Amino acid sequence: MKFTVGRQQFANAIAMVLPAITKSNTKPILACVLVDVSEGSVEVSGTDIDLGIKVISGGEPMIEETGSVCVDAQILHKMLLAMEGDVVGIWTEGDSGHVYLKCGNTRHSMVYIPRSEFPPFPNMPGNGAQMDARLTLALSIANIAVPEQEMRMYSAPAGALVAATETGMEVVATDGHRLIHIPVDTAWPFGGTRRIIIPKKFIPMLGKVASPCMVATDGNILALSGGVSMFCRLKDPTYFPEYRDAINNAPAYGASFDKKAVSQGLRRVAITAEECIVMKFVDNSIRMTSENISVGSSSDMVVSEYDGPEIDIGVNQQYLQDFISAMPDGKVGIYITDSESIIWVKGEGVVGTFLMMPVRL
Repeated sequence: MKFTVGRQQFANAIAMVLPAITKSNTKPILACVLVDVSEGSVEVSGTDIDLGIKVISGGEPMIEETGSVCVDAQILHKMLLAMEGDVVGIWTEGDSGHVYLKCGNTRHSMVYIPRSEFPPFPNMPGNGAQMDARLTLALSIANIAVPEQEMRMYSAPAGALVAATETGMEVVATDGHRLIHIPVDTAWPFGGTRRIIIPKKFIPMLGKVASPCMVATDGNILALSGGVSMFCRLKDPTYFPEYRDAINNAPAYGASFDKKAVSQGLRRVAITAEECIVMKFVDNSIRMTSENISVGSSSDMVVSEYDGPEIDIGVNQQYLQDFISAMPDGKVGIYITDSESIIWVKGEGVVGTFLMMPVRL
């Protein structure tokens, strides 16, 4: 293997696959990037078995000899960033077991692992339905409520449910404490299956490529966009928590207020919050208080449009702040029934429902 390539462009390609690479003491190959040099192109690939990313490098590669090696991805990326010069040369020499890099006055060598040990990617079909930007946006918002790891107590997977409906599809995410439901008025892009769970770690990747073509097949979701191809193993949607009752039973009372005002108020009161913030809904205002016996207390008030009974309700400040941050500027509404029932949050012009459980006072 021997080629030259633009240093920064090659480093950018490595950076694109890093989210799929994990440091593994038991499987060193999973910490590696596969550099595959063929006639006319240089591809880099990374995978942790569940997620895989392959990128065709820019930088006008000049290829003298084809070949493939697997090297530590993080180290290679650091080497490329630290070098000075526009073009880097990369090559192997016989059976030395090393790959060499040279750029300017700097030279590195790295131990490599044979390509045969690199996990295979699923077959990437050349066609698929183009993913609508509205679905990408809905997934990125719903990802707020997706847990980092599966919450078995609540049967909440570490992924967002995407299900076909009569008018398009819906995106649903929950961690057992909060839930986001967003209808999306666009055609189903994933082929024959009508209900899938897209893993949390795959969702941010969809926002990094332009209008990917999507296919869901053989337990994987595949995305193709230009010189980037990605796959992720789908999660079983069978046991996703029931959510219909929650989104179909609207609370009795609503308060409308300015997004910026309540966000800033929450931030101030959270300084002394220990477990939760107490929100008191009274005529035309929401009063927020927090207390920490070892620090002190805080209070703030936001003008609102509210004409229901006086209700005190405990909220997780971070959950509410996350919801409000996803809303556009303007009016935001909080909808409640009593101090123990589900809280709804809605934004002006936002199609979707944000739900959270109150904190017991």
